[in-house]
Amino acid sequence: MTDAPRSRLDYLGLAGRCALYYGLFGIAWILFSDWLVSLAPLDAEQMRFVQSAKGIVFVALSVLLIYLMVRYETRHAERTARALASERQRLAAIIEGTRVGTWEWNALTGETIFSERWAEMLGYRLAELLPSTVDTWRDLTHPDDLAQAEALLARHFAGELDHYDCELRMRHRAGHWVWIHDRGQIVSRAADGRPKWVMGTHTDITARKEAEQRLGIAAVAFESQEGVMITDSDSRIEQVNRAFTRITGYEPEDVIGKTPAILRSGRHVPAFYAEMWQAIRERGYWEGEVWNRRKSGAIYPQWLSISRVQDEAGRPTHYVASFSDITDRKDAERRIHQLAFYDPLTHLANRRLLNDRLAHALATSARAGEHGAVLMLDLDRFKTLNDTRGHDAGDTLLVQVAQRLRMQVREADTIARLGGDEFVILLEALGGDHDMARRRAAQLAETIRTTLSQPYDLGAIREYQITPSIGATLFLGQATPMEDLFKQADVALYDAKSAGRNRVSFFDPGMQRAVEHRASLEAALRHAVDHGELELHFQPQVDRAGALVGAEALLRWPHARGVPVSPAEFIPLAEETGLIVPLGDWVLEQACRTLIAWNRSSTGAERGISVNVSARQFHQPDYLQRVTRILDETGADARLIKLELTESVVLGEPKDVAHRIHELRELGFRFSMDDFGTGYSSLSYLKRLPLDQVKIDASFVRDVLRQPSDAAIIHAIIAMGHSLDLEVIAEGVETGEQLRFLADSGCDAYQGFLFARPMPQAALLGYTPPATT
Repeated sequence: MTDAPRSRLDYLGLAGRCALYYGLFGIAWILFSDWLVSLAPLDAEQMRFVQSAKGIVFVALSVLLIYLMVRYETRHAERTARALASERQRLAAIIEGTRVGTWEWNALTGETIFSERWAEMLGYRLAELLPSTVDTWRDLTHPDDLAQAEALLARHFAGELDHYDCELRMRHRAGHWVWIHDRGQIVSRAADGRPKWVMGTHTDITARKEAEQRLGIAAVAFESQEGVMITDSDSRIEQVNRAFTRITGYEPEDVIGKTPAILRSGRHVPAFYAEMWQAIRERGYWEGEVWNRRKSGAIYPQWLSISRVQDEAGRPTHYVASFSDITDRKDAERRIHQLAFYDPLTHLANRRLLNDRLAHALATSARAGEHGAVLMLDLDRFKTLNDTRGHDAGDTLLVQVAQRLRMQVREADTIARLGGDEFVILLEALGGDHDMARRRAAQLAETIRTTLSQPYDLGAIREYQITPSIGATLFLGQATPMEDLFKQADVALYDAKSAGRNRVSFFDPGMQRAVEHRASLEAALRHAVDHGELELHFQPQVDRAGALVGAEALLRWPHARGVPVSPAEFIPLAEETGLIVPLGDWVLEQACRTLIAWNRSSTGAERGISVNVSARQFHQPDYLQRVTRILDETGADARLIKLELTESVVLGEPKDVAHRIHELRELGFRFSMDDFGTGYSSLSYLKRLPLDQVKIDASFVRDVLRQPSDAAIIHAIIAMGHSLDLEVIAEGVETGEQLRFLADSGCDAYQGFLFARPMPQAALLGYTPPATT
């Protein structure tokens, strides 16, 4: 709104206008009244009377004139005041509506006037800032922004800028910084031309700045190493990043406006995509492994995540997909799987894969009610061939034996080489009748014996003949543990050899010595647990520099008869019987007390203790409460305790396992994947679980200098562990050569007989690592 045009009289002011009007009226009256008197013939007496009356009329008219002028000016002033007040109210409402603060600054005196809103932006009441000067503003402005603001003011004062405009940070009363858009302009100058009054506004732009920062972060994230694709609500591609082009080969113009169906490989059935979209509709996201097709036509694996973006009403507006090419990871998994689960010489299953297959076969047998069999065989006098003709001849024979075995068994059956000349055949679905199953197993075993007894062509040795001995045992369901089945087959194999070799022998109740030993061992273990006969020993762990960094707690059983029982024998038994739960609590408690005593006796850096956790312990519903109670009772620092998990712990629902690990991490515990590489699923769980360390199994370390496959596995484990920011430790280090190999491969820490055997607590407190080369 602009002011109405002003007349020249408006500039005289009220007093000037009144004087002017009165003067003009007086002159007009004198001239007019004298003219009237001159028209009448009056004598002297009449003239005096007329002059007096004329004066009285003048006074009366003057009073009336003054009254009218004052009344007019008063009403005009009131109207002006009301208009000004209305304008001020409107201006105040605009300022309040825009939520800006105002300021006025006398550049000559330093006096400042801030509005209440100006103070509120910074968390103050205006009264708290009084008396206010320009220093009030300076003290609240961020030091890094003050110089720039004052420089812009100086340029405005010098006439270089039409107005002052600056974005700066000011300290909030709560201590944080608030972003302010500060604008102002000179509104008056002193007589000498210097700026006097400067007025301006403050606007809180913190939200805008944070949004800009988020947009900047989003822009960086969008151009990450992962491919990103954004579609509209109809799944039409709107935007892709450079990584998308690098991975798929498609340029943006190739795909924008099209649907992601252009990327499909054809490997997935429609039901796969239906389940994907159902998950997105129900949960707002989906992630998983998919196979897609590049522009070149090559099919490759992706790890894909899709998230739904929706408006305030909950309607989908966009979908954001991010993906990575996992070809290398899948190839590495396949290579490590081949090395870890197959015999490198014969390409038959090894012991680890056999265990997996047998566990599955037992479960299937229980569901189907059908028998299965385990056949264990070795070659009679195979050692003689190795000793007389060399290992090359022996290896050639083993390869041919494996080929003959493959031709005799069904595709569903499993053949494994356990090492040397020892083979195991796992037969499934032999029928529900025991006698029929035994006859089928015996018939196949006899066929295998006959086939393997035929002459072999070993190159330098033609028509070489060797015979096998075979031990067999039947199973139905899961009543007999896997280890017992292997023992039964081994006992039967021993019986076949004892009977003259080159024959098949089935396990029968007359071979119960091993089973009876197990029952006796279980009773003795319960007695040992009840009477505190078990002991906790500790095997030190050292880093690459040879410094002592921790120890692993290991359970030992010095049997009452004076013969120690191997942990490999009584630990599985404890897990099967449930004794592992109270045993595990006792081990953790003793480890905590040892940890406190150890670090009190040490003058160096704090050391940690690793404690093995069985699957049965970990999945106890009250496991979290049990470990919390032990920590409270002992006062141990959970950050110095590493819980070692094996694949048997993490098998099952990954989300439940990850949730339990997160709960324990909240208490401070760290986690290690024990025996890494020996389980079928270790690799798939490694990325999903919040681990701190992986431990290379001793079985790989033992033959690392003789078996290239073990060396390759160790290299792969260390590389994969480091790529995921995990510490890698190796167990079973017994020789300096093994240590040097592991160190050269980048392994971070070690434990084994090279440094120390497991020792009691008292020995651990005084232990110093030996110098190693």
